[in-house]
Amino acid sequence: MKKPNATFVALRCTVFLCPRNPDDGGSVIQDIGIATMFTHHQKIGGGDSELPNGGANAWDVLYNFEQRWRKQGGKDLLVPLRDLEDVIITPSPVTYPDDHETWNVQLFRSIDGGAAFGFPETPEDAARAGLISGKDNIIDRSIQDAYINAIRRAKNFISLKINISLEVRRTMDMMYKDVIQALNAKGIEEDPRNYLTFFCLGNREVKKQGEYEPSESPEPDSDYMRAQEARRFMIYVHAKMMIGKSENYGHIL
Repeated sequence: MKKPNATFVALRCTVFLCPRNPDDGGSVIQDIGIATMFTHHQKIGGGDSELPNGGANAWDVLYNFEQRWRKQGGKDLLVPLRDLEDVIITPSPVTYPDDHETWNVQLFRSIDGGAAFGFPETPEDAARAGLISGKDNIIDRSIQDAYINAIRRAKNFISLKINISLEVRRTMDMMYKDVIQALNAKGIEEDPRNYLTFFCLGNREVKKQGEYEPSESPEPDSDYMRAQEARRFMIYVHAKMMIGKSENYGHIL
């Protein structure tokens, strides 16, 4: 925690390292494991992709932060909104449909009651709030629902930007099988790559004089050997974004 505190001390920011709060459904060992994890992978929308955020949605981002802080932030250091009424503009649903530069922005989350304050206590109340019930926990999976809705509405194309995982090859195989099954069901004989294509950012390193060379060579005909010979490596992309085009609108997640 020394690095974050040193970084933010000049800005008078309070930094809090918050663990995951386990739900009631796990074992003692699972609870210990969950509690030692950081919550940095909780997701709330297009922050990684630097999409526009303003209007009423900016307030949703604020409310999300308040829910996170009240659940895990320790001291109650939040400034009551009523104390800021003279210096801020309150939320407004007003939009200008004739302005083609206007963005209609909504907040979606992947988060549970272990990391956010104020979630309903019962499955019935959760269902009325549009949430789902997990194993002794309440979950907001609006990101998943938004993806499904946008994919189903897409008519022309879908573009997904995701970070690379260790099991990505199996995921690609599964997706291509789904595309092939859908084409077969429609009696269409085409290359599935016409409907689903993967692209990976990469760079090619130039060999420099005096650079380090390992004492042992990789196994012949191995992926590691081919990577060393081609000197091409993947660029890790942490952002997650989807662009879909329906009949009348474009959707970015």
